[in-house]
Amino acid sequence: MKRLLATIFFLTFVRFSYGGVELIHSDFLETSLKNKDELRLKGNVVLGMDHTSVRAQAATWNKDTGKVFLTGNVFVEDTAFTLRSDYLVYDEVADEARFRGDVRIELVDRQTVIRCGYGNYDRGNGQIFLFDKPYLVDEDSTGSRTELFSEQMIYIPDSSLGIARGSIVLIMSGRDSSEYRILCDSLIYHEDTGELLAYGHTRLEADSVAATCGRAIYTKEPERLWLFDAPEVFDSHNRASGDSILASLSNGELESANVFGDVKLLTHPGEDTLGLVPDSRFFSDRAIFYFEDSQLSHGALIGAVKTYYYPMVSDTSSFEFNQAFSDTVLFYSLDGKIDSVAFLLSAFGEYQRIESGESDTIKYEGDSVFYSASSDDIVLLGGAKLFYRKLSLFADIIRFNREKNILFASPFFPVDTASVLPTLIEGTDTVIGENLVYNVKDRRGRLTEVKTHYDKGFYRGKTVSMATQDIYYIRDAIYTTCDSTPPHYWFKSRQTKLVYKDRIVAKPVIMYVRGLPVFYLPYFFFSVRPGRHSGLLPVDIGKFQMGEHFIRNVGYYWAPSDYFDAVAAFDYDENSGILFHGETRYAVRYLLSGRLSGSYKIERRREWESFTQKSRWDISFSHNQSLPLGFDLSGSGAFVSDNSYYSDTRYEAQERMDRRLRSYGALTKSFSGNHFSLSVMRDENLETGDITENIPSVRLSFPRKQLFPSRGKKKWFNEFYWSLSSYYINLSSCGGYHSALDNKLTLQLPVSFDPYITVGPLGNLQFTIFDRDRNGNRYPMRAVYDGSITANTTLYGNFPIGILGIRRFRHIFRPSVSFSIKPEFAGADRFYSFGGITGSYGRTERMSFSISNIFQMDRINRGRMELASLSLSSGYDFLNDRPLSPLSLSLRSSAFGLLDLTLSSQHNFYPDGTCSPVFPPKLENLSLTTGLRYRKEMPISGFDREFSFSVSHYLSQDWVSDVRNIDQWVKFDTRFWLTGKWRISYNIYYDIESNRKVSENLTIYRDMHCWEAIFVWVPTGGREGYYIRINIKVHPEIKLERTKGGIHGVVF
Repeated sequence: MKRLLATIFFLTFVRFSYGGVELIHSDFLETSLKNKDELRLKGNVVLGMDHTSVRAQAATWNKDTGKVFLTGNVFVEDTAFTLRSDYLVYDEVADEARFRGDVRIELVDRQTVIRCGYGNYDRGNGQIFLFDKPYLVDEDSTGSRTELFSEQMIYIPDSSLGIARGSIVLIMSGRDSSEYRILCDSLIYHEDTGELLAYGHTRLEADSVAATCGRAIYTKEPERLWLFDAPEVFDSHNRASGDSILASLSNGELESANVFGDVKLLTHPGEDTLGLVPDSRFFSDRAIFYFEDSQLSHGALIGAVKTYYYPMVSDTSSFEFNQAFSDTVLFYSLDGKIDSVAFLLSAFGEYQRIESGESDTIKYEGDSVFYSASSDDIVLLGGAKLFYRKLSLFADIIRFNREKNILFASPFFPVDTASVLPTLIEGTDTVIGENLVYNVKDRRGRLTEVKTHYDKGFYRGKTVSMATQDIYYIRDAIYTTCDSTPPHYWFKSRQTKLVYKDRIVAKPVIMYVRGLPVFYLPYFFFSVRPGRHSGLLPVDIGKFQMGEHFIRNVGYYWAPSDYFDAVAAFDYDENSGILFHGETRYAVRYLLSGRLSGSYKIERRREWESFTQKSRWDISFSHNQSLPLGFDLSGSGAFVSDNSYYSDTRYEAQERMDRRLRSYGALTKSFSGNHFSLSVMRDENLETGDITENIPSVRLSFPRKQLFPSRGKKKWFNEFYWSLSSYYINLSSCGGYHSALDNKLTLQLPVSFDPYITVGPLGNLQFTIFDRDRNGNRYPMRAVYDGSITANTTLYGNFPIGILGIRRFRHIFRPSVSFSIKPEFAGADRFYSFGGITGSYGRTERMSFSISNIFQMDRINRGRMELASLSLSSGYDFLNDRPLSPLSLSLRSSAFGLLDLTLSSQHNFYPDGTCSPVFPPKLENLSLTTGLRYRKEMPISGFDREFSFSVSHYLSQDWVSDVRNIDQWVKFDTRFWLTGKWRISYNIYYDIESNRKVSENLTIYRDMHCWEAIFVWVPTGGREGYYIRINIKVHPEIKLERTKGGIHGVVF
């Protein structure tokens, strides 16, 4: 190929000098009398031009036009080439030579011959053209032969650039009869660099390997070939493509090929002559292929590799498919066909085999995965994971023999703590061992140095024999809830029997803490049944400040059935006495549910030489039941011995602060959309002792219905609606005793003038019977009525943007106006107001109006975002000397999820107390609330930890009677992890105007693997103090703690 590139464009060495044409010889010279500028030369014409001589049988030289015409065996001899043609014309003015007729060009120092029909040399533009199917042939002394066919050849001497165009065929034949071909639309050759460029439908053929592309570049040193524009390299079994391909050659033979960008490899087993096996497909970011004797030997796929591999199997009744993904894949070929594949760097995939109509699927992951078409084993190395049916297996090394359904798993090095011990998971069962042999069909096996995890516990043993699916025998068993090696605490037994999801029987049992034995039991039995079941309650032991010890939750939980359970326990505080408490719950689905709970406290206190003892108690209940005929019964009640019982005995802050006792009972029924209820209620304020009782209250309501039901096509009068409610109340409170029967009829006629406006007139008629009035009259009656009409509409505005990811801005405009009227009724002020019934009923004629604006932004591919809302409202009272109501404005925005903004103001039209309004109205109140919040999960020291903070600020200012009142505070709350195990929480509420902290709290948390520590500090307020606790996470009742100040118990 090197000789080819040096001889294709021979005109590199041509130098014509037409400025000084010299006549050296001619047998005959003739000058025309008519045209004295024309010379005619005949017989052995020899012309000299610089270092070039031109011979011909005849020539005509026109000095006026500057043209020389040579005919008859034209022969041009130069130091680098010779040219033969039938005819040649040189034009001095155009500085151009044209030649035609059996053109033959030979390079002097090479066996290179070029033939064409005609050509010309445009010296002014520095271009030489060869036309009419130019053909080049080159032979060297070794016997290698190069042939080039094209429609046109161009050479530019000044740039040392050669071009061939049109149906190019380049044939290179070696002395060993090997042949290579390049077919393209155009060819460019750079003489200085020896670089060859091929364009347009390029095809390269070498023995059994071929390539196609839209553009190719060849370099001599080193001998490489670049392929661009949808390149492909293929042979009879394989086809590779990508964005670009770099081929390395040696003496014209392909050694390797690098494929870059969007790599795709198709391969097919050659023995599949019937086409039973689909093409295997490989995809990656980059690939490299190595060839031996023009056949694919081996290769690698690199970067985001996806493979869909269909190996050839000997049994036509079976079918195999391997789908895998990894970062790097190595493959090896046998006779040019891919035989085995190695997946490296975090591989995962799925292997499927269908045999005799039955399908088996294996999913796998690993640092490396090896698979061969001739083997029944799949080998996973490093971080291996295998999923087969309901089975999951994790280990360093996994080998699965699918013919025998046997799994073998082991670590790289058993004594290396960095190794991954085989971990077998089936359903919710987890077993870990040093070596594993397991038959996945009969679920029997044996493990050594076993670890398994169930619920919150870890179980270990020297050997575990799986006798049946549910029974395990363990030698030298260890139980703990700590997953560290060695664990921070554990229970050990020489002989253990584990019955799955039932019980563990062990003997003897010794508890160790940090390797130190702390107690011994000769025999131990405990339940491992999941879910709800009877058993002892977890005990909480601790102490308050000043040495006051306590023990809590000593008791038993009883669950005899799915419909009923009960718990009974007691708490003991060293100084305050014993608290017995219990609760029972019951439930029958769709029928009834409820609970009954209570507590009884015996207090003993010693003060100096005196000793006091008293009993206190509380009872509470709730019940819900469905009765026949569609009735529902519900009720709840709470009763205590004294008003400070909750604050003295409850551990939760919310329960301690509850200062109300509420009891109620209700009988309800719904029928045809209507509702009936009969209820009783009692509410007691434990602070003031005030009691409110409603015994009973009865309510019957008929929701909105058509006054004239429609039949067929809807008429305008079908829009009339009515609703009716009746309410009886019998109320007793500190304000006295009152009862009344209230009836209310409502008529509506909503009318919509689509799509512009909706009008809704409404009328109410209310009839009430009271037990008495303020004048002492018994059972007085009152009938009143009122009416209103409302009109509103909604308008939309869209403003197209089309830039910065914004499709458009959207504005929703909603104006509304209403008018209400209520006539004056004589003697209305003599009635009482209570329980939701209004006694006074004065005259009203009022108009209200409001305007709501909503601003939105539609984002391209991201949906709609609410930017802000702006509303204003006011009214006009026709019966008031100052008819205009204050103007209220409100602006809200939470556009970007981080910042919330609420701005509201109120403006008075009569700031000076007169009856004359002022415009604009005076600002009397302005409030601004801003909140900034942020929350994000982020990796810290290998843990996914949450960082969050929120800041809110409130500012309110009043201008009433020229006195400015300001209320301003700020709240700050943050929660973050300093490291993967240290967490800080802090919040503060600060009153800016009074320059004081309302509340402040600091919490420091330390994650200590299976232990945890917490420190809480409240520097100010009624709960000022600190609290420290260190406990086991799973068993918080095993702890060390200390407290001082107003922080009692575990409340954080």
